[in-house]
Amino acid sequence: MVVSKFRKKPVVIEAVQVRAADFNGETFDRSPFSDDPEWLIDALKKQMITIHHSDRDYALWRINTLEDGPNGEAKHIAEPGDWIIKGVHGELYPCKPDIFEKTYDPMPDESSQSARGDMLQRYKDAVKAINRSTDADIERALRNNTALKGGA
Repeated sequence: MVVSKFRKKPVVIEAVQVRAADFNGETFDRSPFSDDPEWLIDALKKQMITIHHSDRDYALWRINTLEDGPNGEAKHIAEPGDWIIKGVHGELYPCKPDIFEKTYDPMPDESSQSARGDMLQRYKDAVKAINRSTDADIERALRNNTALKGGA
């Protein structure tokens, strides 16, 4: 049996969005990226991402990818609105915003995941308390606006 359709495996990637930052050939008026994670700084230092000079007022970014081959000739340019993705093997590549939106969902940051975990635990504790409580306990807690103690 030959398979011709595939579903993308759920992997977590890191990405930053390129912003339109005025570039005068030497400096920017603001950060040209939506964030500055360590991998991006490292890629800039190693010149895996470099400025692609053009006649525009903002910077375009040349991204060296796995496809560039031994001569290192970059084939990928990211412009404002595009995303620069760090893949599962640390490879970098640009992605147009419409494709990025169709392909990726934002991951909640760790602090919101922790808050959700705390809220879930409080919910589980409340359900356990309700399950151990009598109808009278629940009515008394509602009337007095107090927490359930797990029956009594």
